[in-house]
Amino acid sequence: MKKLLFSLAMLAAGVAAYAQKPASGDITLETQLNLRFSDNPIGMTVPNIRARYFLNEGLAARAQFLFTRNSTTTNFAENADGTGGKGSVVSSNSTFQLGLGVEKHFAGTDKLSPYVGALLIFGMDGASEEWDKSDGNGYDADTKATITNGNSDGDRAATGFGLQLLAGADYYITDGIYIGGEFGWGFLSASVSDEETKVTVAGTETKTVNLGGSGSTFDLTTNGGIRLGIKF
Repeated sequence: MKKLLFSLAMLAAGVAAYAQKPASGDITLETQLNLRFSDNPIGMTVPNIRARYFLNEGLAARAQFLFTRNSTTTNFAENADGTGGKGSVVSSNSTFQLGLGVEKHFAGTDKLSPYVGALLIFGMDGASEEWDKSDGNGYDADTKATITNGNSDGDRAATGFGLQLLAGADYYITDGIYIGGEFGWGFLSASVSDEETKVTVAGTETKTVNLGGSGSTFDLTTNGGIRLGIKF
């Protein structure tokens, strides 16, 4: 048994020692594992999918994509025992992001591939809410409402774009698997849409508008947690 374990360990070490970095025509596909410290030991989320196509061993085109959508329905009853009429509040939000860029890879070592690059980012956030026989907090047979470009959780619809200069590195554990990290420095601009609320009570509609705004940042950021990828 000891000889078998030793042989397996030597084989694994040999595979890692001869891990091959990408060459012309290779494709990599990866995601990020963001570590989240909470009451549980460590939680992980997957924020985006990234693909790269290597034009040659030193130059790669990249694209990354993110889409999330969440919807929550809260139901209300007319009476405390759950009987009578039923009302509801449906709240939703979504995020879409697309990034296109290029990377310049350097020699590094047999398994380490450092790079710099540039990334153009476009993103959209959406939010909405609907009340049906509810005033937003409980049952109300005479009330309904529609919230556009926002919701009562504080989410707002927005659009944004940015440009980042990147620096990072990939470390190839084996010939087809790597881990990595990356940070970026650049510009991000966002515009928040006007939030419109229409509430109808006993047939009478009231409209209110919460004006949006805009903002921008220019700073240094880390782009997610540990990147995990495979090479084809």
